[in-house]
Amino acid sequence: MIVLRDSSDYSDSEVDLPSIEVNGERGNVPTSVLCNVEGSLLNSNPALRQPNLKCIKHNQDVENTTFQLDLRGCRVPSSQPQVITELENNIDIPKNIDAMQNWIFPQTQQYRNYQKEFCEQALFHNLLLALPTGLGKTFIAAVVMLNYFRWFPESKIIFLAPTKPLLLQQRVACSNVAGMSPGATAELNGEVSPDRRLFEYNTKRVFFMTPQTLQNDLKEHLLDAKSIICLIFDEAHRATGNHSYAQVMRAVLRSNSHFRVLGLTATPGSSTASVQKVVDCLHISKLIVRNEESIDIRSYVFHKKIQLIKVTISSEMNILKSDFANLYRPYFNFLRQKKLIPINCECLNIKAYTLFVSLRKYSFSSKNVQSKEKSKIMSCFTLLISCAHITYLLDCHGIIQFYQKLVETKNKAEGKGSGQSFWLFTSKPFAFYLEHLHNKIQGLSLNHPKMNHLLELLKEHFKDTSEGYQNQRVMIFTEFRNTAEYITTTLLAIRPMVRASLFIGQANSAYSTGMNQMQQKETIDQFRAGVINTLVATSIGEEGLDIGDTDMIICYDASSSPIRTIQRMGRTGRKKSGKVFVLLTEDCEDSKWERSQVSYRRVQKVIESGKKIALKKDVPRLIPSNIQPIFKFQALQNNADATLILNSYNNNSSSLSPVNTLANQAHSRSKRYLPFIVDDVFEDMESNLRVPTEDAKIKRFKSDYRSCIYNARRNVFSKPTYMGDKLTKFAKVPHSLLTLSIYRRGRLLQQCSPSSVTKYLKYEEKFKRKRMKKTSNALFQST
Repeated sequence: MIVLRDSSDYSDSEVDLPSIEVNGERGNVPTSVLCNVEGSLLNSNPALRQPNLKCIKHNQDVENTTFQLDLRGCRVPSSQPQVITELENNIDIPKNIDAMQNWIFPQTQQYRNYQKEFCEQALFHNLLLALPTGLGKTFIAAVVMLNYFRWFPESKIIFLAPTKPLLLQQRVACSNVAGMSPGATAELNGEVSPDRRLFEYNTKRVFFMTPQTLQNDLKEHLLDAKSIICLIFDEAHRATGNHSYAQVMRAVLRSNSHFRVLGLTATPGSSTASVQKVVDCLHISKLIVRNEESIDIRSYVFHKKIQLIKVTISSEMNILKSDFANLYRPYFNFLRQKKLIPINCECLNIKAYTLFVSLRKYSFSSKNVQSKEKSKIMSCFTLLISCAHITYLLDCHGIIQFYQKLVETKNKAEGKGSGQSFWLFTSKPFAFYLEHLHNKIQGLSLNHPKMNHLLELLKEHFKDTSEGYQNQRVMIFTEFRNTAEYITTTLLAIRPMVRASLFIGQANSAYSTGMNQMQQKETIDQFRAGVINTLVATSIGEEGLDIGDTDMIICYDASSSPIRTIQRMGRTGRKKSGKVFVLLTEDCEDSKWERSQVSYRRVQKVIESGKKIALKKDVPRLIPSNIQPIFKFQALQNNADATLILNSYNNNSSSLSPVNTLANQAHSRSKRYLPFIVDDVFEDMESNLRVPTEDAKIKRFKSDYRSCIYNARRNVFSKPTYMGDKLTKFAKVPHSLLTLSIYRRGRLLQQCSPSSVTKYLKYEEKFKRKRMKKTSNALFQST
């Protein structure tokens, strides 16, 4: 759909029509069938009115409203908002035509044909590239950045990474490949002050940023979205929903659709729906997915030997599991009598996923039912889901983790003071069971059967001479932090053969404190240097960070997500053949492993067939259509070094500031290593404390007015107190006089129109004058 409108209404996002060649002549060719001229043609002067019409293509990116003219020529808003976005091709962006005659591919020691092909696709399409770990996704991104840096001499290129440790790592890698000097790039995150970021935007063109920082800078207009020519998303499978990646993409598309997108990931998603969400969010027009069995990359992938080790829990653990099941069995039988649980579901081997599906079905079927029985049923479902998770910890991780979770759940239930969880976890039978479990843990050292297999695997791997195992490195993955700490403590018994270290995230848990970024970096450096030969990691070690190649991977538990499984196994087999061992508990984790593998294979087949993934077809060509860049090998001078980048970053962060502000002075002080999400929250708080603009004030007025009218319609205000002509001196008024006046004036108002906002502003000024008058009278009387 195309709508023709006056260009004055789209001053922020004016674009030209797509320019194509027809019979040797170039012209603007619209691609629509419907036109609508905004404004009243009957009330305007034809001699003075000279509309400059623009072409707008119907799409689903930017929300707007189309208008219809009534018999008098006035605009009538449509009952249904339509989503439109501008179609452009030949936007006036400075280009280097000479540089566009070719695209450069750096000469490397090992040329890989698939990298050349993928680079060519990424230069001319919005590409989502899914490659196994270690096959050069960063190299491809660097080549794309290099060529867009040459082609568009005034536009900006931004590489986005989800965490701060990834920024420096990707900056060094891309700069080494593309031969960029440290002064040409900048690393921006929440620790860099807004003034400093503004200075970097005005002086540099290549940026490595966290998505939260870019989102905030676009919101505060520190960076013009129209100046962006290339956006690269690392770990692009995160770009769904309200993730910062998705919000950044929406913010840029509001005013600019003339830029290139490259998404990098190991696996695009765990299902077809999740892949489609990523494609829609990043506006992808080309999708390339490869696995280790793909023909074009098979010769560059080393063999990985994957072995599954299935274990059974001990008899003591079975007794503990049965006794715990007897505690929550009455609640299970209650739901079974209501026929809300599947028949094949057993109380002893209850699964949280099965209960969650049953809960959703019941919630939809009884959406409009309000009764005590419904609240009891919902409370029983919540209790059983919690018990199923606790049972899973006993089956797959051990008695210690099982006991810790019971204590944590008991403390939470006591804080609530009501509900089925409160009655179960504060009952005398549960207290007796918890005391019995505590005595058993204190008396014996009860290891999970997985731990015995883990120790045997490590001893077998490091049994060679001292020189042999110094160069060998092993990573152990587990889902929970307390399990990782328990494994690390247990491995102390076989030092110095196994020199293990913990590698976890930054957030603090109930039983441990996290690792800050400095501690994480130090641990990785020791692992690379051989000081540590075994790394026990949670999900933080699965993606992103360049930990290096490892000889053996041990998965202490199975993940139902194929993304996490592929990322775990991708840590080995990069430079030589590797081994992967997966420890599974029978009748618990083996089915989860099978589901993840089936899901991964199904998604791969769907993507390869190209039938169920809808790609975008309205992505414009960025270079002129009469130019076809030619492939060119070129040796680039490697003038980027990690030390130089670090030094340049430290020097630039404390000098050359355009404005001497308190923010710049605070930035020059010693850094505090806080979780990156905390920095982003502080950054948002800082932006909220700034003086609001006039547009922001109007939005707040509208919001306050709407909420006031909504409360008035629900009769929230007390009539005896508020409906009188005058307020008494001792009347309790929970709202301000301004809110009360809005309520009185807006009782019959159907919607918040511009005229109502004008009234709102007038009454605000009126009360300000009254307040100032009373203050001046009081001061006069006191004097």
